[in-house]
Amino acid sequence: MFCRNCGKELGPNAAVCVSCGAGVGTGQSYCWNCGNSLIANAAVCTQCGAAVGTAGSGHLGEKPGKVQAIAVLTLVGGIWAALHALGALLYIVLVGLGTFGIGCIALPLLALPVATAILGITKGIRLLGAEAQSEKPPKGFAILQICDILLCDVINCGCGIASLVLQDDSEVKRFFKHA
Repeated sequence: MFCRNCGKELGPNAAVCVSCGAGVGTGQSYCWNCGNSLIANAAVCTQCGAAVGTAGSGHLGEKPGKVQAIAVLTLVGGIWAALHALGALLYIVLVGLGTFGIGCIALPLLALPVATAILGITKGIRLLGAEAQSEKPPKGFAILQICDILLCDVINCGCGIASLVLQDDSEVKRFFKHA
């Protein structure tokens, strides 16, 4: 992110610009997203297309809807994986009881949905938060979701594919540019 007053790059948790002393989010001369010099009274940056907003409206502007969609797909995938893991655990235990323990050999299969659940819920919450721009895009997690098809988890596979498609969008790439 860049100072809107002088255009210098800011640290991820900066409250003021160390170059000019302006508070983060103040000024109308430079784009917060790319540091490009702005045209007077412009609503968007001509370089990157980011919404400029008014002074004091916040240095990060609005989170693009596609980034919100990625966050929701990630969180929903994590919650679904947790439910999927619980259902699979119940099934394995019942089969294990019915086969006098032999069916419990399938317990290691729970590692994939449990990992997907933990990673998806934590990453989804962070992407929905105010510091989403400091996160890396969840490409690795989307691939993990697609791998869940190995355990017949079609919902997570679909979420992963949709997330990867959204992450290829130029607006999303600009948002995560500094991550």
